[in-house]
Amino acid sequence: MESQGHPSDEQTQRLGNTTERLVVVTEQNQSLQAALKQARDRLQRQDQKIQELSKPEPKPSEYIEAITSLQSTLKDREVQVGSLKAELTDVRTASKREQQLMASAWHNHVTQIQKAAMQGPASGTVSWLKRMRAETAIGGRG
Repeated sequence: MESQGHPSDEQTQRLGNTTERLVVVTEQNQSLQAALKQARDRLQRQDQKIQELSKPEPKPSEYIEAITSLQSTLKDREVQVGSLKAELTDVRTASKREQQLMASAWHNHVTQIQKAAMQGPASGTVSWLKRMRAETAIGGRG
């Protein structure tokens, strides 16, 4: 029934079944290796998180020092803001007063010019035009 060099149908079938199982087991092995790698990666990340969380936290006294420092800085800034607001108020008041003085001086100046124009030229003053006429008349005669 079986010749020496030729496998029988039963052996061929067993060989095929074994090959199929080998392929299935190889695929399972690959998927298990991938799952194992993912598990290792996850464990490494968790170990890193654990190490980060197990670092000693700052003592509350360090927080108190920082808070105190920030509060004193805040107070200093508030004082500075208050003085700057007062300075701004003073500058605005001085500016308003200066503007009023300038407006008053301008008004006085214009009023004086108008009064002088209404009174006519002063008796001792000669207008520019009269002076020019007189100079050209003297220069033209000589």
